[in-house]
Amino acid sequence: MTLRIGAQLWSLREILQKDPMGTLSLLSDVGYRYVEPAGFSVQDKTIQGFRPEDLKTMVETQGMSMPCGHFFFLPQEVHIVCECAAQMGMQYIVLPYLEDAYKLSKDTYKKAAEMLNEIGAIVNSYGLRLAYHNHAYEFEMLNQQHPFDILLENTDPNFVFFEMDMGWMEYAAQSPLSYFERYAHRFPLWHLRDLDAQTKNTTIIGKGIVDFKGIFENQHQAGLEYAFIEMASGTTALLEKMIQSIRNLQQCLS
Repeated sequence: MTLRIGAQLWSLREILQKDPMGTLSLLSDVGYRYVEPAGFSVQDKTIQGFRPEDLKTMVETQGMSMPCGHFFFLPQEVHIVCECAAQMGMQYIVLPYLEDAYKLSKDTYKKAAEMLNEIGAIVNSYGLRLAYHNHAYEFEMLNQQHPFDILLENTDPNFVFFEMDMGWMEYAAQSPLSYFERYAHRFPLWHLRDLDAQTKNTTIIGKGIVDFKGIFENQHQAGLEYAFIEMASGTTALLEKMIQSIRNLQQCLS
């Protein structure tokens, strides 16, 4: 299976705004073939400050594509999001987090799952797929159950997929492999983020404690399609760390 490694663009947003073509060219030159933008504005119909068609052109000019993007939106705004995602040639719409009202109890998480099922069906009608991106709060116990499990157990696997963030999984002391085994083929998207052993802050892939080799050995069970290297917002020397991260990952998996 050919690895499809991409770059998450949100942490690069300031650099991208200043020099979009130069930034994308550099990412392409070091081996990134996919990018995942974020920061969608429903009002302006822009993503990271760019019109969808302009960002698509710039990305494709550098020999890359955008299989997915992060879109925070309300259920009634799903059609606007689907139209923009389709315009950019995306396959997945990723909901990056839940509103606080959904994070109060086991019952509210079940309501969140219902919401995901409803918008997932609409997204599917556009020929797209919906995915949800986890953080660490989905692993804070509620009535002896992790909210992440509540979401997985109460969403339709035909309409709702998940983007697993390996950094947050490590931070929450959770095993990705356990979830791959229990919920096979529901994790087509990954965020690849390493954590420093002492500070638990984001670090260059290969310099931290995340077992990427072991995780990738189970990619088929997960249903992996695309994996995006990510640096936390506020990280210094971002481009240099993105370059070193893909090189370290390629060496680790070779």
